[in-house]
Amino acid sequence: MAENFAFIASFFPTKPAEAMEIVPPETNMASEAEPELSSCIADNRESDRSISNNLITQAPAASVQPACNRPFPPISQASRARFLNAAALPFSVDVLIDGRLFWQNTSFGKISDYIPVTDGFHTITLRRSDRMRAVLYQNQFPFRGGQKFTFTAVDSPSGGVNLIQLADTGCTCQSCRFGCYRVANMSFPGSSFDIRMANGDTAFSGIGFTQASPYKQTAAGSYRFFVTEAASLRPIREMPVILQAFLSGSLMTPRPLLSYSVNVQAGKNYTTYLVGNTWTSFPFQALTVED
Repeated sequence: MAENFAFIASFFPTKPAEAMEIVPPETNMASEAEPELSSCIADNRESDRSISNNLITQAPAASVQPACNRPFPPISQASRARFLNAAALPFSVDVLIDGRLFWQNTSFGKISDYIPVTDGFHTITLRRSDRMRAVLYQNQFPFRGGQKFTFTAVDSPSGGVNLIQLADTGCTCQSCRFGCYRVANMSFPGSSFDIRMANGDTAFSGIGFTQASPYKQTAAGSYRFFVTEAASLRPIREMPVILQAFLSGSLMTPRPLLSYSVNVQAGKNYTTYLVGNTWTSFPFQALTVED
């Protein structure tokens, strides 16, 4: 009887499951990318295709040019991730994905480039970079194909380190003269801030610890922003779109905790991360990066 089962089983070979792998950073994703229409055209659809004599004819590229003359963004089955160290730790940290070392000896205020990561769930580990190799944090996170994420190591309210995942999905269909801008509070537990402009207008209000404001369309240009304690009275009227303020005058009350400048380019997304505090060797500061 056993010989019969072995004979039948020989016709149904099994294939071992393939382990999910992190796509190496040096992989050229553009070679496998497919064209996609620019986000400037919301209503355009894929060009009609007709099949005749077993040949597929496609509309010429000139008929589907984006309104803003920007190149088509690539489509990929992989997501992309980067890491920011905003934890006030006196030692450096290593970042591992599924047990493989991704970033070594990262210190406070450092942010990595994006790397492609396969779609699905992956385990992220933070550990000390010294000989102790003590694990500080470990958890699973979802990675969705075609999306970008920023993972930020922050101080946990209960002590230790926590890891926050933010989706870096900016505005869609913005005008060619606008970019997108937001602010994320990764400073210290219990904090909450308003972001104001030089003339006193509120760009973002009530950004709590580990939270990010929504992206807002922002006219291309240079801006000066002021960080203040979140106002106790709500609601505060926010600017729906951030425009360059040519009004003179300065922010008088409440007293700003921090001021910083941002240069916004059309068609690009930006995030300012508020990190640090006032009682350690890592001062309260603003770190602005392109998403």
